[in-house]
Amino acid sequence: MSPMRLIAALALSSTLLLAGCGGSDSSDDDKKPSSDGSAATSTAQAATGEKQTTDAFSFSAPDGWEHNDQAAPTALAFAYDPQDNDGFADNVNVIEDKTLAGAGAGDIERGAKASLESADAEDITVGDPITIDGVDAVTITSTFNLNGNKYAVLQYAVPRDDTGYVITFSYSLDRPESEQAEIAESVAASWKWAS
Repeated sequence: MSPMRLIAALALSSTLLLAGCGGSDSSDDDKKPSSDGSAATSTAQAATGEKQTTDAFSFSAPDGWEHNDQAAPTALAFAYDPQDNDGFADNVNVIEDKTLAGAGAGDIERGAKASLESADAEDITVGDPITIDGVDAVTITSTFNLNGNKYAVLQYAVPRDDTGYVITFSYSLDRPESEQAEIAESVAASWKWAS
């Protein structure tokens, strides 16, 4: 499978990963961020690459990454690393997920784990929450195997107002985890919600 076709498959599959996370049965504890009760604000340098803009938000992609509407037509925003020549182009895509609206962190974590398990994800880990332009997001990492290509995924699930967004970063396994986190945090640091 070509890198671009693989990217399209990944972007499409991310629309399914956190479905069903809505939480009408949530308790007060579920409304608080997980871990120690507070989400961290990233101290990463904001990404300064090509700006991605929608009616709801904007962010900067990592330097050298490019936007491509055709690679992920279901995504609100999509950027990939065209210099990544290992058969898997690292990428970020953003989808809307209305099931996140009003959901607490506990609901999102449980829903994400269940969805990822049903999609045959491995190594599913809920990380420390992060604040993205003033909104707390749940962080989830996992690995996938698609047509023999194993890759790492880092997702931010962000409930905001009457909807929610899933920001998905997909990486080749040869990219160190620290670098994966740095890329994701740099995008989060550049994020701005529309007024």
